[in-house]
Amino acid sequence: MISDLHNCAMKAEAWTALKQTYEGFNAGECAATQGNTITVVSAAKDTYSIAVTNPNAPEGKKTCTITKGGQITCN
Repeated sequence: MISDLHNCAMKAEAWTALKQTYEGFNAGECAATQGNTITVVSAAKDTYSIAVTNPNAPEGKKTCTITKGGQITCN
């Protein structure tokens, strides 16, 4: 899950390098692995939030989210 988060965040950074905004960035730009589901929670001009969910992950770690700057939280 963490790898998918990092990979998707790198795609978001590449997107904004081309477009000068995160707006329009969506989960279709990212590849999910190992039963993960990727959701772009928000994509605004200067920030984003991306979540990866896996129902088979341990309790309390079924969803992890990364925000611009690399902050990861899991619950």
